[in-house]
Amino acid sequence: MKTSKKRSQEVIKQRKKIVKFFLLLNTVVWLVIGILFVSDMVQAGNTISAAMVAFFFLFNIFILFACAKLLEQKEKWIFFAVLIVTLLNTGLTFTGFPEFLYLFSFGIDILTFFSMLSLKNYFLTQS
Repeated sequence: MKTSKKRSQEVIKQRKKIVKFFLLLNTVVWLVIGILFVSDMVQAGNTISAAMVAFFFLFNIFILFACAKLLEQKEKWIFFAVLIVTLLNTGLTFTGFPEFLYLFSFGIDILTFFSMLSLKNYFLTQS
């Protein structure tokens, strides 16, 4: 019985690491997308618009990073927050289709969503 519980805890720990990895990888992808997008806008002379767009890219990057950090806590709201952020980020990727980085981010979002669903019992049960 002890071995089964220990194994279960190891599986949960591994799944949390996977979700965290996907969130942090997506953070890096959106940082690259943001740098490329804003630099194109600045080169085109849209400096004020570029500043506003940069703010929203940074906000998205911060939210993804915060979700990755919050996974350490076992709270119901964190489970739902990560799912909602992942779904919203998935919708955001459609703004840049069919570019490679947006498709890559879309794939990461799908993997993050389903990996997070595998942790449903962990986050939604009382300890």
